Amino acid sequence: MGSVHRVFHDSAPRPPERLRFLGRETEITISSADDPVKPDKTSEGHSYLWKYRAAFSVLRTCFRARLHKHQSLCYIRIPKVGAGCSERASLALIGRVTPVRGSSLQMTKKVPTILLRVGMYVTQLDRPWIETPFLFRRFEIKTQQQIAQIQEYCHHVFIDTERGIDIDIADVPASDGGSLPENIPPNSPSQTSANGQSTVSFEEEIQQALEVRSKTKQVVEHMMEDARIGNSIDSAEAREAVEGIMDSITRNREALICLTQLKNRDEYTSIHSMNVSILCIAFARHLGLKEEQIRAIGVGALLHDLGKMRVPMEILNKPGRLTPEEFEIMKGHVTLGADFLKNTPGISPRSFRVLLEHHERYKGGGYPKGLHEDQISLVGQLAAIVDVYDAITSDRVYHNHLHPHDAIKRMYEWSEKDFNRALLEKFIRCVGIYPMGSLVEINGTDIGFILSSNATSALKPDVLLVMDTQKNRHAKPSKISLTETDGSRKKDKWTITKVLDAVEEGIQIDSFL
Repeated sequence: MGSVHRVFHDSAPRPPERLRFLGRETEITISSADDPVKPDKTSEGHSYLWKYRAAFSVLRTCFRARLHKHQSLCYIRIPKVGAGCSERASLALIGRVTPVRGSSLQMTKKVPTILLRVGMYVTQLDRPWIETPFLFRRFEIKTQQQIAQIQEYCHHVFIDTERGIDIDIADVPASDGGSLPENIPPNSPSQTSANGQSTVSFEEEIQQALEVRSKTKQVVEHMMEDARIGNSIDSAEAREAVEGIMDSITRNREALICLTQLKNRDEYTSIHSMNVSILCIAFARHLGLKEEQIRAIGVGALLHDLGKMRVPMEILNKPGRLTPEEFEIMKGHVTLGADFLKNTPGISPRSFRVLLEHHERYKGGGYPKGLHEDQISLVGQLAAIVDVYDAITSDRVYHNHLHPHDAIKRMYEWSEKDFNRALLEKFIRCVGIYPMGSLVEINGTDIGFILSSNATSALKPDVLLVMDTQKNRHAKPSKISLTETDGSRKKDKWTITKVLDAVEEGIQIDSFL
């Protein structure tokens, strides 16, 4: 498979190190400047890079050896991965080198805290240890509570993969995972400490939110039936439904977002279209977009899957994996929907872009046009994130749902290729690390639903307690804030001890409202 050689200025020669590279043991040599190891650049079957700061940075991140800033000259020998292999892609392969046990090199990785797992061994935080409540500078993660506490204080940490479990380097997003599109206002709520104030409480809004949801679902079902039989749709009906959603979210965004967790496998397409519209509107408002932009995004989201009504039902509802031919037909729902709506008055170009681009992917590979990065509009990037989030948290004929908390983690892992990571991070702030409507266990004694995200502390949302862990319902649901402290002990009064699956537990939020 080949070997890896590193050469940089050092004060003294070092013995060879045994490493494992792409599944096979090999050897690297770290030498002084007087005794450099220079690989033969003419060796058949290998490509070479002579990089300075870039290569040094990769090695330093991967190996955390005692390197100094002047030690920047690196030779890297890697297997040739094909003609035209970019330097950046080649350098990324270094992340697949791991020391064999007993090596004096310590293998550590920089990991976003959202990807932390129980069993990892933390060696360094992204801030001075003294500024955190942790008792030790280095420690093994043993509980979900520890992960929550780390996420409260840190954006990323370094883990030792010899002393704890590893994470595949492919799961860690690259440093250039995207930037916010320029047309997001600089004073948007997502870029300030405030996310906007509700004009009414959750309790006051929830009944109106239930009515808005019911009416919107009826509108979507009516439009889908029209599309199925070939009748033109009434765009005014769609705009009216979107106005209802916008009004509810303006009054209190948490109420309607919580209701997006009400799922039904048999009504997936209609409920999904409604949920995508609700979440797109909430996300667009969170980003500080203008009212007319939000309205157009909401309409486009409501109509984004209308083309599926023109796909044969045996393909749309097939319980198993689609064949390549069937998948090509399924992908055609995007253009089928656009063709069906192109002569419908009252649908803006921005709404069409939601429909046309919600299956495009940030680094390419999406459909129908295979657009990438800035070729995809802001509304297309936004819709793609929301569409995937609601889809993977829903039961469908061919797969079961993910818990919203797990879905957020999974999407972050995919963000290197599929999403604008900067925009995805804004979405996570919008719905919360523990998304609104999620079911959680509190203090090991009570069960409740996440009601709202906290603008200043993402891991301390408001929760509606509805029953104890034996599933005995409380006489009256009670709202708590995880920011509350126990004054006598100066500790958090409430803590999320477990994330629960509402479907598996048979607990739906609407039965407590």
